[in-house]
Amino acid sequence: KFQGPVEGPIGAYLKISPGKEQFKGIIETALGNGVLDRFIVCTDADRGLLNDLRRRVGCGQACGVFQTKQHARFNVPPPPVGGIETVASALTIENDLVFNCLVDQVKIEKIGLGMSKQDSQAKLLTKDGNGRAIIRGGKIGQVYFLPRGDLWSVRAGQISVISNDRKPKGVLSMDMREAIAAAKRELEQCGVDLDKAKDLEGNRDVEHTKFFQQWNHANRARKANDNKIKKIMEQINQIKTEIENAAPATSIDTSVQEEEVQQFEEDVVKLGQDYDAAVIKLEEMKPQVAELRTQLDEIEIRNTRVLQDLNEAEGEMTQYLETQSQQKDLLDKKREKVEKMRGKLEVAQQMVDEASQEEVALLDQARRLQHALRLLKDRPDTSASINLDEAIVEPTQAELDSINPVRLDKGTSYYEPKLRKAKEKIKEEQERHNVFDETKEEALAAYQEAREELDSKLEKVDQLEEKKTALEKDLKLRRKRWRQFRSFLEDATTVKFAEMLEMNKYRGDLDFHHDDGTLDLKVSKGNSAETQTKDVKALSGGERSYTTMCLLLAMGETLETPFRILDEFDVFLDPQVRKLTIQSLIHVAKRMEHRQFIFITPQDLSGIKKDSTVKVFKLTKKMSDISSQAGGPSQQTINFSQHE
Repeated sequence: KFQGPVEGPIGAYLKISPGKEQFKGIIETALGNGVLDRFIVCTDADRGLLNDLRRRVGCGQACGVFQTKQHARFNVPPPPVGGIETVASALTIENDLVFNCLVDQVKIEKIGLGMSKQDSQAKLLTKDGNGRAIIRGGKIGQVYFLPRGDLWSVRAGQISVISNDRKPKGVLSMDMREAIAAAKRELEQCGVDLDKAKDLEGNRDVEHTKFFQQWNHANRARKANDNKIKKIMEQINQIKTEIENAAPATSIDTSVQEEEVQQFEEDVVKLGQDYDAAVIKLEEMKPQVAELRTQLDEIEIRNTRVLQDLNEAEGEMTQYLETQSQQKDLLDKKREKVEKMRGKLEVAQQMVDEASQEEVALLDQARRLQHALRLLKDRPDTSASINLDEAIVEPTQAELDSINPVRLDKGTSYYEPKLRKAKEKIKEEQERHNVFDETKEEALAAYQEAREELDSKLEKVDQLEEKKTALEKDLKLRRKRWRQFRSFLEDATTVKFAEMLEMNKYRGDLDFHHDDGTLDLKVSKGNSAETQTKDVKALSGGERSYTTMCLLLAMGETLETPFRILDEFDVFLDPQVRKLTIQSLIHVAKRMEHRQFIFITPQDLSGIKKDSTVKVFKLTKKMSDISSQAGGPSQQTINFSQHE
């Protein structure tokens, strides 16, 4: 059984976070080849057991193994700026062991992801105090950008870009659990809204039917009133015609008809008022009907959209079920393979049992040999002759159980060739020494003599090892002190160099690179960092000469050379700097009286104050005089016995 948790492959635990799907391909490139196929263990025993199980089941695929410690989930920093992601922020990793392992082994919190090279560099690149390019925040080490997964990084202030031609395998998948849950919640809400819409639509249909019935009833009443008014008007006209046609002498009592006419007129007026009221009410109901129709259209549009979403969700669900079916088929195949492996494992177990029985027999034999060897070593008198048959006593079971022969990790296939070679070597030595007829006592005596000689040699080897250890310890101490001394000389030279430059209101620094044996100078005029330069060629001739002189004097402070010679050091110096330089040289020379300084210059030295330690020597003749006398240039020497 495993002692701790074992997880893998790593790719099964990684999901792309929602809203960051565009980085899916370059995340696989950023993680590196083979990382997604690896397993994670926490102990050496689990690592060995996992590799053993893979060998037993015949797994020939090269799956790597990460070994890490189990602890609380790391708290990684967020991306330094907006618009830039890291592999850690773009992935959803719920398993703490997998997350911590990727932070330890791959540094996913230090791998940046950008939309493009220009966009990522514009957001991340900045400059330090020396004007060198750096990545903002100091946490991102390299940045992968779309569309192919190329990367750029900053090394020693230089930007490097590496293209990517490897296509991603498409192992990573999207984290659709939240989207599916949201779709289910939206589907449930759409169902609730649909039920409410259907109820509202039913209520609107009832009201619409009711209002339509009222409108039809009012319309029929209006038509009936119109017909009734028309008939009454016809009767009135007919009565008027009859009255006009009647004889004048005839007196007819028309009061009853007049009352009916008046009643009919009142009815007509009342019907007109009812008609007008019905028309007004109908006009008032039209906006409500129009509003109801608008709401009904909105509900139909929303129902159509909900139906489309349901169809899309159903398609996604169908795809998910198909994927689950494929995974189930794959799982069935794996189970069949596991059953076959179990059969092979049972056969292997039988072989192991047989080997265990054989191991027990060999272990008993080894314990007996170990017991016999121990008896031979424990004999007090090794010089006397020994009868092996009498010396070796049959051991008890308790003595055998107390003996634990050394167990070796390598199998018999490793030791069988060695045993065969050893037997051949024994036979060869027996033939060479002609010891076929040698008795056991003679062989034991020769063995004891060789054993004593071997012990003596081993004792000398131990003494040599002790001396070697002491010498190595002393060598490490000497190297440590040498490095400390070298660091002290480096600091002293740098401080002296800065002091010499400060005399001319310059500023400077020295960078010693001991690995490649180089030295960098930084020189600036005044206190401005903008005038600082690392290229000595950018200085003028006088500035370069003065800087070189300061460097030589600073290095001379820590050197033990008895003589210091500077030749034509002030040729390119202006008068003011030349005067300051000569004064500095004389000041340094006076402080170091145990060394000899010689300064050679073609310039005038009349302004120098002479004393017991400062001497000025001049050529007795000019070079032009010597050339005219001898017919050409000639070598001339200085007479040190004569000086000013």
